[in-house]
Amino acid sequence: MGEQNELIRKLRKERHLSQAFLAEGITTREAVSKFETRGTEISAQTLFAFLNKMNIEPEEYVFLLQSKNIFKQKINQVGKLLMQSGTHEQQSYIKELNQYYFETNDPFYKLISCQYQLLFNSEKLKDSEKFKSCEKVIKDYLNQVENWGRFELTLYSNVLFIFDSDLILATHKNVISKMKIYNVSNGCKMLENTD
Repeated sequence: MGEQNELIRKLRKERHLSQAFLAEGITTREAVSKFETRGTEISAQTLFAFLNKMNIEPEEYVFLLQSKNIFKQKINQVGKLLMQSGTHEQQSYIKELNQYYFETNDPFYKLISCQYQLLFNSEKLKDSEKFKSCEKVIKDYLNQVENWGRFELTLYSNVLFIFDSDLILATHKNVISKMKIYNVSNGCKMLENTD
């Protein structure tokens, strides 16, 4: 099972679910604990039941499983890039994100690429077509998502400067309610056991 057990544990903890809650109606808490800590075998049916209970699509799970190591490396690189004054590495990273987008057609990569283009080049790009295009991609995405999760909230706060003050003030209550919905939906089953 290898990384699967670690990913299931991580996803369960992010959602503030106990092992007992995840096991309920599927298996025993002990079986969940053994799977998460030792990587013991579970059936595909059990795995799909866990994913369903955590409201995770199988495709999303496979994507997370396959990209886990890539994103750990990229997250570390991005932190370093933000601190560097040179733009070559930044542009290389953005090109790589765009390449992932064209290969997978996954909008996640486009959104991250746009976010970094705005963050890395906000002064140089301001009022350019590229800036406006990235701004539109992010705004359109955020406007179409009804219940924001961690990704949407992070994206919004990272590029807050693309929104004018009046819009921020007008949408403040809406954003706060989206955060509350996110917290309630992910915290409704409080931790009983956080092994």
